[in-house]
Amino acid sequence: MAQGPEKAAGEKKAVKGRPGGAPRVSGEAVLLKDRYALYPASPLHELNSPTAQAFAAEDRRDQSNRLFVLICDPELPSRINAMRALRGVKVGGLLPLVEWGPVFWPPDGRVCLAVVYEEPLGGRVVLGPQARQDAIQEHDVVRRVIEPFTAAIKEIADRSLTHRAIRPDNLFYMDAARRQVVFGECVTSPPGYDQPVMCETIPLGMAQRDGRGPSTIGTDLYAMGISTLILLTGRNYVADMSDEEVLRTKINQGSYATFVADQRLPLPLIEVLRGLLSDDPSQRWKIESLDMWLAGRRLSPILVKPTTKAMRGFSLKGTEYTNTCELAQAVANAWEGALTTVQDGQLELWLRRALDDKPRAEMVKSAIASGPTGTTDPGAVADYMLIRVGVILDPLAPIRYRGLNVMLDGIGWALAVRMMQKQSVQTIVDLVVRDIPRLYTEGREEYNPDNAFFLNELKQMRSFLAMKTKGYGLERCLYEMNENLPCQSPLIADQYVLEIGDLLPALDAASKRVEHSRSPVDAHIAAFIATHFGYDLDPQFSALNDSTPERACSGMLSLLAVLQYRGGQEALLGLASWAASQMTPLIKSYHSTERKKQVDRELPRLIQKGSLPEMFAFLDNVEERQKDRDGFSRAKAEFAETEREVVSLERGGKEREKEAERTGQQAAALVSVVIGLLTLGILMFVRLF
Repeated sequence: MAQGPEKAAGEKKAVKGRPGGAPRVSGEAVLLKDRYALYPASPLHELNSPTAQAFAAEDRRDQSNRLFVLICDPELPSRINAMRALRGVKVGGLLPLVEWGPVFWPPDGRVCLAVVYEEPLGGRVVLGPQARQDAIQEHDVVRRVIEPFTAAIKEIADRSLTHRAIRPDNLFYMDAARRQVVFGECVTSPPGYDQPVMCETIPLGMAQRDGRGPSTIGTDLYAMGISTLILLTGRNYVADMSDEEVLRTKINQGSYATFVADQRLPLPLIEVLRGLLSDDPSQRWKIESLDMWLAGRRLSPILVKPTTKAMRGFSLKGTEYTNTCELAQAVANAWEGALTTVQDGQLELWLRRALDDKPRAEMVKSAIASGPTGTTDPGAVADYMLIRVGVILDPLAPIRYRGLNVMLDGIGWALAVRMMQKQSVQTIVDLVVRDIPRLYTEGREEYNPDNAFFLNELKQMRSFLAMKTKGYGLERCLYEMNENLPCQSPLIADQYVLEIGDLLPALDAASKRVEHSRSPVDAHIAAFIATHFGYDLDPQFSALNDSTPERACSGMLSLLAVLQYRGGQEALLGLASWAASQMTPLIKSYHSTERKKQVDRELPRLIQKGSLPEMFAFLDNVEERQKDRDGFSRAKAEFAETEREVVSLERGGKEREKEAERTGQQAAALVSVVIGLLTLGILMFVRLF
C-alpha cells in the first residue's frame, strides 16, 4: 500500500555535476517499499517525461546509487505489465528500472504511481525536436548506438513487450563521459502516447495517440532507425513541420527520403537505415536482419517503392488527392460529407482511369452495392459502406469510425484514457457493438493470428455491454481489456488500487470520508472484483442485482464477506460500519420482533469486530431465516384459525337467535292452539250440561 512522507536522513548533500554544488535533495521524503526515499521538494525538470514529472530519489540501503523517480499522471493508464517485466533488468541500451509502486504524493494530495530509475549521469542526448546537437561520429554509431539499441529491443521483445517510446528526446547518456546511449522510460503512459508522428510508422501516425496500442517490435525498429539517423547527422529535417505535414510527406515520398533529404550518409549505414525505415512492414528489417548485419553479412538491398500517384487527383471537400492512402484518410475525416462522393460512382471511375487499378475499382463497386446483413438502419448501412471503402483504399490504416482512429490493439487503451479523463466513450461502444473491427481484419490480405485474439475479446465485450447490471456493462469491459488498470470507482480512485487484496482496505479508509448512504459496491467496484477475483461469484452477483432490496443487500454483504474471508484481511471496522448502515432492508425483512431486537443488540458488537463474514453469517443466517419463515407461517396459520373461530362464533350467535325466535314462535303457536282447543272444549261442555 501507499506510504506517507517522513524526514529525509542526511539530506542536502552536494551532487557532482550540479551547478554550484547545489543540494540534490531537500524537504521531507516519501518512502516507497520502505527503502526508496522520494523527494517532492526536489524536482529534476531535465529528466521529465511528457506525462510524468521527475524528482530526486535515494536508496536508503545504498546511497551511492544515483536514482530519480517519475510520478505518473493519475489520469492516464500506465504500463504496469512493462514495469513488472522490466524491473531489475540491466542491459546495454536501456535505462534500468529499479522499483515501482503506488505512494501518497503530497503535491497531488492523493496516491500516485512512482517509478524509480537509475539516473543517467550524462543527461539527455537531444534536448528537443528543434535542438541541434553534435553528431555521433560514423565509426562510433555502430558500437555506441546500433549495437546497444538492438540489444535493448531484443531484451524487451524476449519479455513479449514493445518499447513504444523510442524517440530522439527520450535518449540519455548513462555515463558522465557521455558515451553510453540508452533508451529512456517507456512505462508511464499508454504505448505510443508520447510519440511524435515522425517516430511512428505511417499507419500508427494516422491513429490518435491514445489508440495506437503496443503494436509490434517492427514499430520499435522503425523508431530506432529515425533516432539513429538523427544522432548520426545531428539534424532533424522535419523539426519545423506539423504532424500533418510530416505524415503527408512520408506518405508521398517515403520515410527514408523524408528524413534523409539531401544529406550524404556513410555508405555502410545506408543499408541498415533503408531496412529500418521501410514503410512496407513485410520488407522492414527484423531483429534477425540486424543481427546478421552486425555480424558482417550484407543483406539484399531494400528498394524503396514510391507511392503510386494518379494521373489526376480526386477532389473531396475542395482538396485534390493523388494517392489512395491520403484519400482514405480524407474520407474518414469527412465522414458524413463523403458518403455522396463515394456512392455516385466517381471513386470507382477514378480508380479505373486515373490509377489504372481495376481490381480495387471492382472491390469498391462491390462494397457500394452490398450492404450489411441484419440491419435496415440507413445510418448503419452508410457507415459500413464507408468503412469497407476505407479499408479497400488503405488496408494498413487504423480502424476509422466517425472520428475515431484506433489500432485493433489500441481499443482498450483508448477506452481507459477516455474513461479516466471523463470523456465520452459512446463512439468506442458503438464500434464494439457493431463489430466494426471485424470489417477491418476481413479487408486485409495478410492473416495476422493476433487479430483473432482481439476479435474474440471484443466478442466477449459485446456480451458484457448487453448486460446492464453491476459486475458487467461498460465497467466490466474496461477492466477486462485493461487488467492492470487501477479501480476507477469514485469511492477509491484516489488510492490507486491495483490489486484485489488492496480493495477492502481502501474501502475501509474511504468509509471515514464517504457518506454511508452510498453503497460500498458501485458499478466500478463490482466490475473490478469480477475481473480480478479468482473464485466463482455468480451467486453473490445474482443476489446483488436482485430487484428486491433485501436480496440486493444480502448480495452486497456476501460479496464483501467473501473477499475478506479469502483475502485474510484483519478487522475492517470502518467498512463493517458502512456495510451495516446499508442493511436496513435485510433487517426489516425479518418478521420476528424478537429477532429484530436480537439484531439491534448484536450488530454493534459485530461492527466492533470488523468481520464481514461474521456479520453476514449473523444477518443472513440460513437457520434463523428458516426459523423466522417457519414461525411466520405458524403465526399466520394460528391467526387464520383464530379468525375462523371468531367468525364461527359470530355466525353461531346469530343463528341461535334465529333458532330461538323460530322455537318461540312455534311454542307460541302451539300454546295458542292448545288454549283454543281447551276454550272450545269448555264451551261445548257448558252447552251440553
